[in-house]
Amino acid sequence: VIIASPLGLRQQMGPVGAAPLPCDWLSSIELSAIVHATALAMQNWAHLDEALGGLNGVPTDPGETDFARVRPYFLDGLARHLR
Repeated sequence: VIIASPLGLRQQMGPVGAAPLPCDWLSSIELSAIVHATALAMQNWAHLDEALGGLNGVPTDPGETDFARVRPYFLDGLARHLR
């Protein structure tokens, strides 16, 4: 469970104002709930867009990944349609 603001997620993705760094840990999130989006609308909405864009990325470093457990649609880049 990750409870964070869009700015906090964006800062974990790299410096604000720079291009986002690869965040493999964001691509493992299967369910995302945005609570009180009206309050977030008063903040910088671009941070939320960039953080949600990181959810749909394909991991760049396989590391110790067990590919038998990875769902095929994640590797095909179709995760954005199923979240």
